[in-house]
Amino acid sequence: MMAGDKQFTHNSGTILTGSTKIWDIPEASAKALFGCKRVFIGAAGNADSFGRIVNYVWLPEGKPPKLNDVEMLLLNDKGELYHATTFSNWLLLKDPFFAIGSGMQFAIAAMASGKTPYEAVKIAAKYDANTGKGFNKLEL
Repeated sequence: MMAGDKQFTHNSGTILTGSTKIWDIPEASAKALFGCKRVFIGAAGNADSFGRIVNYVWLPEGKPPKLNDVEMLLLNDKGELYHATTFSNWLLLKDPFFAIGSGMQFAIAAMASGKTPYEAVKIAAKYDANTGKGFNKLEL
């Protein structure tokens, strides 16, 4: 499972509700980019990069876009979890779970205590002011 909150914070400090920070990548793109049938990607950080991420993974043509101040998690149908800050530096994580974003320590602690990723992001929202405004989850 991959889960995320919907809170976006503008440079001015204004808090917005977005639609999602996690995406179920189309099978053709998952195969072409990652060699898998099913891939979820989640992002945290500068939301200006989120559109570049989505556009590239939906239509992976040309060079990967440059991303600024963003990090991503990738979960594939093999159960592998990867972390990256660009499309060329995917690091395979051997931990059973991980989190990104400002509430990551709270979410990791919750998952270490047996909570699902969805439950963990809700717990993180209770303690991190930059996490919240609703939640999404994707399940393999």
